[in-house]
Order: sequence, then structure tokens, then C-alpha cells
Amino acid sequence: MSTTHVAFGTTRVMATLSTLGQALGAAAYLCEKYRTTPRGVYQERRKELQQLLLKYDQYIVGGKNEDPDDIARDAVVETSSVRKFSMEKVERIYSMKNPVGLILPVDGFLESVCVKIKSSHDTTLRYTIYEPCKRENYNPESRIADGVLKIKASKDLEWTRIPINRTIDRNKVFLELTSDPDVQIGLASGNLTGVITMDKTENKGDTIVDVDTLKMKEFMWHPWKDRTLCFRTVPEVNMYASENLTNGYARPYGLPNIWLSDEKAEGEFVTLSWTQKRRLSEMILFFDSDLNYRFQPSENNVIPQIVRDYDIYCRTGNRYEKLREVRGNHQRMNRIPMDSMETDGVRVVFLATNGSSRIGLYEIRIYE
Repeated sequence: MSTTHVAFGTTRVMATLSTLGQALGAAAYLCEKYRTTPRGVYQERRKELQQLLLKYDQYIVGGKNEDPDDIARDAVVETSSVRKFSMEKVERIYSMKNPVGLILPVDGFLESVCVKIKSSHDTTLRYTIYEPCKRENYNPESRIADGVLKIKASKDLEWTRIPINRTIDRNKVFLELTSDPDVQIGLASGNLTGVITMDKTENKGDTIVDVDTLKMKEFMWHPWKDRTLCFRTVPEVNMYASENLTNGYARPYGLPNIWLSDEKAEGEFVTLSWTQKRRLSEMILFFDSDLNYRFQPSENNVIPQIVRDYDIYCRTGNRYEKLREVRGNHQRMNRIPMDSMETDGVRVVFLATNGSSRIGLYEIRIYE
């Protein structure tokens, strides 16, 4: 690879070169397998290359698992519980000295978003709703709604409805509330996958340029860590359902594409069943690795959301027999040999995470 100095900023970093190395290695394997050239892989085996990379946890924007050998795609999936898509328990209060933003994934018709607000006197608060132009984006790009909320004086936080009345196709909405120091909003502790809360501040002196316009940014959005704007949606959304485990996406793309258990880790499980017995050779699990996690030199850098301990069972008749025990895991992708076990059902029982209160799992793949 050769570049000018202009491109070094994006090509020399370790993460970029790691993904490039993985792609080159997979392409070289296909060259050897089919006795072809790199151009031959591009022209005739590009789809196969993409599927091979996805199988080994490479990220391709919008890339979807279509592997015909993955029999999990044909299984009936059941989970022990599903996390509700809302944050309703107020644990902090924030005075709106800066504008506040809330990003929510949406699929289908969204009538409104409700947030908890109070004010010492009658006032108004302006809101604007945006939709990103691409599913992989998180920016406030296309304005789809705006208006003014009438806030009545209250001593207590009240659920306040923000009308949306739009159908969103597997994307996100970006809600912006203007600042007013006399208005307070309720916050919940912790984060919810796919939901981001942030505040907006003036850009003072930082040489940060907008990637689209190449002009200096006038303001910056700063994501909040370990706190989320209290919200609920109308209608309620089943965002973290078991169907996400086999929907083809092992990372966020438009939607979070993850199964989350309710606020419990020990004893939660996932079951996959088939109508007839299958001879299994391998299971691959893609855990929640918190893509916003920032590694710190002073920490042990084990991501809390990753599942640490779990057991795998295979069904024989009406009984489940333990096949594997996994302890001390800290990796996002786990490949588990299944020893050609013949069964019509498997169950993964989770025992502990590395610190999170719930289980997060993006995808299960199973091969014969």
C-alpha cells in the first residue's frame, strides 16, 4: 500500500492496519483455495470474502451474515428474559445549562418520546428531531420535526411528551432540547446499548473541522458516561428481542442488533432448537464489547459487559446435558468446539459477566 502524507492519518493507525491485515489474509486464503489471483477474488469471490470476514468478526458497514452453513439461522431462538427499552428510574437531576441531545434507535412508527422535566415557573422549551442520513451515522443531519414544549411550574419531575409521529426504517432519531437553566431533567444511572445522551457546548479554540463541509466546528456534542436521560417511547418498542441473535448483524447498524437480558446475569440463558437432530461441530458467540469503552493504562482493561462465565448444554430427549464450561472469558468472540454432538437443541446458560448487571449478546452461529 502506498499513500501520500495526506492519507497517513487514517492508514497508519493500528486498528486500521489490523483490519487491513485480516482482509488481506482472508483474500490470500481464497487465492490459494481457488487457485486464482487477487483480482480474481475481487471479480468472482468478493461475496465469499465478505462472508468469511464477517464470520471472524471483521466489521463491514452494513454487512450481513448470509452464510448458508450457519444453521443457527434456521433455529427457533428463545431467551430467558428481554431488557425493556426505557430508562425510567430517576437517580440524578440535571439543570439544562447546555442543550441536551438524546439518540434513540427506532424501527417502525414512533408517536412520541417522553422525558422527565420540571421547572420552577411556567416556561417553554424548544425541541428538534433529526434522522441520520445513513444507518451507520449518529449525527443530527436531516430535520424531521420540531416544536415548542409548554412546561408548567412543578416541584416534581413530570413525564413530558415530545411528539414525533414518524415512521423510521431501522434507523435512529436524534432529539435536541434547547438550554434553559431553570429547567431540570431526570437522569438514570448507567447506559443502555444504542442509546446515547450528550450535551452541546461551544467550540472554543479547538481545531476540529466538520468532515463534510471542511469548516471549523462551531460547537461540539459530548457524550455522557454512566448516565442517560430518562425516557420511554409511545408505543413501547421491543428493541432487544431474541430475534436479534440471528438477524445477521453482529454489531450496531441502524439498530443495536443485540439481545439484552433484564437486569440480571446469573441464570439467564439462550436456547436454539431445530425440528430434527443436527450434528454440531462449532459454536461462535459474539458478546457485547461496549464499543464506546475507552481503555485506560491504569486499569486491567477487562470490558465489564463481556460475559465471563457460562455453560453450554445439548439436549438429549427431554434432558439437557452439559457439554462445555467456560470460565474467565474476557474476549468478544468465542469459538467453541462441539465434538460432532448430535442434538436438536442447545442452551447457553450464563453465570457471570466481568462487571455488568446484564447479559449482552450480538450473535450466535452454529456449524455442522
